[in-house]
Amino acid sequence: MPVKKKPFTYFAVISLLMFVICIPVLGKALVDGVNDQLTKTHLRMLPETVRTIFDQHREVSHWFLQPPGTILPESVARLSEGLLNIPGVFRLKVWDNHGTILWSDHTELIGKNFAQNHHFQVASNGKVAYNNEGFRKSENQTEQVERIVVEVYIPVYDGNRIIGVLELYESDKELSSLMVRSTKTIWVSLAVTGIILYLLMLAAYLLSHDIVAELSQKRMRT
Repeated sequence: MPVKKKPFTYFAVISLLMFVICIPVLGKALVDGVNDQLTKTHLRMLPETVRTIFDQHREVSHWFLQPPGTILPESVARLSEGLLNIPGVFRLKVWDNHGTILWSDHTELIGKNFAQNHHFQVASNGKVAYNNEGFRKSENQTEQVERIVVEVYIPVYDGNRIIGVLELYESDKELSSLMVRSTKTIWVSLAVTGIILYLLMLAAYLLSHDIVAELSQKRMRT
């Protein structure tokens, strides 16, 4: 018995739509999860390194309470130099605990407030935050020429009190390459798997249709 075209077409189209919708959602979740884990592993030692350097310059704590644009004391300049000497770190921002940028190597950002920045909010509540997606937020509009791999937000303590946030821009070629390769592998694997599953579903439909047709013919003969 020939396959009825309409039911098969409906099944093929609906199945294809399911894959077109589900695979991108699953792919994004997998890519985000894998890249987050790669970033966490890569950054495991960075917060401790930053805190060690900051502990060597405890005298800069009072500077975080000064208004934006205050002349950079020598002690803060030494701290900034020490942080920028960390391998892979190429940019630094210093935030007060209200979301205002106290200092940046891009002077046009000094004094601007980005208190709504999610990662700043996480860090200002005592947790290290990071952004590994290279988002071009408004405070980064002057940085289009450089590829930002990871932005790390580290809370600054004076005793038990959070007095600000240090934001470091870290560009590691090995991490960047690893993230690109893992992203490519995930999407290719999902695409190949999706195509194979789709073809298997169509084959299963045709096979089941033939079996049902054969059983129906046997019943009609008996």
